[in-house]
Amino acid sequence: FTLTEGGTGGFSVAVGCTSTQHTEEVTRTVYRLSAVATRGAFGERDYASRTIEVSVTDAP
Repeated sequence: FTLTEGGTGGFSVAVGCTSTQHTEEVTRTVYRLSAVATRGAFGERDYASRTIEVSVTDAP
């Protein structure tokens, strides 16, 4: 999707989520969330790109 408000205007954002299961004594699911925001084209003066990734689990 593309952001349009204020200072975020013109940024394209891609969001993803994957999951994997891991079993030791019990099976837990680990989720990997990622977001990439870009503006402009690589090599241009106003190009910007930011990536954030996080892993979370359903473990208590």
